[in-house]
Amino acid sequence: EFFDPVTDEVIKDKGVENQSQPFSLAKDVSSDAAWTFDVPSDIDIIGVRIVARSDAFSDGEQHALPVLPNRMMVMESLRLDVNGNETKEFSMDQLVHKTSGSAEEYRLTLEFASNPAWYAVQALPVLSNPQSDNAVSWFASYYAYTLGYHISQAYPNVARMIDVWKKQGGDADTFLSNLEKNEELKNVLLE
Repeated sequence: EFFDPVTDEVIKDKGVENQSQPFSLAKDVSSDAAWTFDVPSDIDIIGVRIVARSDAFSDGEQHALPVLPNRMMVMESLRLDVNGNETKEFSMDQLVHKTSGSAEEYRLTLEFASNPAWYAVQALPVLSNPQSDNAVSWFASYYAYTLGYHISQAYPNVARMIDVWKKQGGDADTFLSNLEKNEELKNVLLE
């Protein structure tokens, strides 16, 4: 029988009605049995009690089974470029109108960056610390330092802004990249 592991109530009305499966088993022998059943999409975990009965004896076991979704989170982005003193209209149709019959809209998030180059600057500290002792990590570190030096030489305002942040008592969060601060994005990547 199928049951809710949280409440221990037998599930009767969720499309997983109790199923009896006949099988034969010789004395003193173990065997596997397999069957399929449909689990509704609103169940995250389902309990199953399996009992084998004969005229003189019965034995059983129960398990809580996690229900893994047959869905995945799909993230799509749309780049919106607008120059200073400019007005533009954008259509979000490609993000909203889906051709899949099972697609569900989950969330629409708009992130705005007045200067997207800051994302690259904020990501440099992560790259500058080698993650392991191999050539790729050390090259990434070298690249980050070289790129940071080039940016500070080409755009002195960037270096001045970082110095101002430091003098104003900027904490560690000040220099985290927006990707590191964005909990929603982290959660999506984990799902």
